[in-house]
Amino acid sequence: MGILSGEDVAAPRKMFGQFAKIVLLRRISIRKAEQHNGLNLTQVQLLEYIRRHSGCPQREVAKALGISPPAVAMAVKSLKQTEYLTAAVCPENQRCKQLSITSKGEEALLTGCRAMEAFDAAAFADFSPEEMRLLEGMTTRICMNMERALGREPTGIEPQDLQTLVQEVAAAQTHHHT
Repeated sequence: MGILSGEDVAAPRKMFGQFAKIVLLRRISIRKAEQHNGLNLTQVQLLEYIRRHSGCPQREVAKALGISPPAVAMAVKSLKQTEYLTAAVCPENQRCKQLSITSKGEEALLTGCRAMEAFDAAAFADFSPEEMRLLEGMTTRICMNMERALGREPTGIEPQDLQTLVQEVAAAQTHHHT
């Protein structure tokens, strides 16, 4: 397919506008959930990871989620203060902290997840399973086409994949402003 012209340009632009609106509306729902349970998105991601990997070292969490170690340290400090997680010193390495979620943290996480799941369910309320499969396939294809158009090998949507894109955007903005 070649370069779009005339009326053909309007449809993709409209769709990208709709994608941007979807992202903004989801951010609003995330902020509302944060106000409801007192956890920000980074804290939710940390607690989810720690719940699945109890006793994991703090460095592992940072690497797995693509979050800087200082940001993880700040989030861990906050979550410890609210008694949502514990950080025990690793016997083999006194500088290493092993993280575990508390029952209070489990409850806060569950509350936050329920709020987001309810919003997501409402967003896709009238979609059939077949429509969901088609939509997923089409958005996956759009992502792959866009990555190829940028000369990249298509990646997934894992936290590290998205973190890499965020870092590239930040680097491009820094380069653009210098």
